[in-house]
Amino acid sequence: ILLKHNELVKLIEIKKDELVLDAGCGTGKYTKEIVKLGANVIGIDFCEEMLELAMAKLPHVKFIRIDLSKKLPFKKNQFDKIVCAQTLKHIKNLKHTLAEFNRILKNKGKFIFSVTHPEMCWDGFEMRYSSSVNLAENSEIYQHKFQEYVDAFDKSEFKMDGIKQMPINKKIKHLLTVASDAKVKGRYEIIIVR
Repeated sequence: ILLKHNELVKLIEIKKDELVLDAGCGTGKYTKEIVKLGANVIGIDFCEEMLELAMAKLPHVKFIRIDLSKKLPFKKNQFDKIVCAQTLKHIKNLKHTLAEFNRILKNKGKFIFSVTHPEMCWDGFEMRYSSSVNLAENSEIYQHKFQEYVDAFDKSEFKMDGIKQMPINKKIKHLLTVASDAKVKGRYEIIIVR
């Protein structure tokens, strides 16, 4: 997440008073940035523990526990933008979720998401720290192929206006053990699509 944070925030291109959905908001990392830029944000996530952390940080923001694999409880054309950072890898049926995002996004709206690069698998890598929330207990991770994302976008009638691959670099070195750091050199971690 450190790798893509600044890149993703730039791509969002927030305008004051826009309504933005932070889909899979987790602990509110992006929600906080989007609010600072002047937008109105609704954060949604399936994990109650993460939402509690987000609400503690941002008590004035509306957070809702929602399963992104179901029909979303929002009106058609409601949001100016949807941000979905590192969440789609937890969704089995990409086509359904993207169709729902397209339904609730305004006609000229933008959907910006990031995922772990389809060619990058973090299985067997060791981190130097542990999170206070064990996401693995609550969520599956699906290793979608790049073409699955493209097909889901096409089926959902989204038009991609850019793809950015983020190589793994020194920004995460302090998080990995020495052995794991050696394994990732020269590989891509993140894809950001807008």
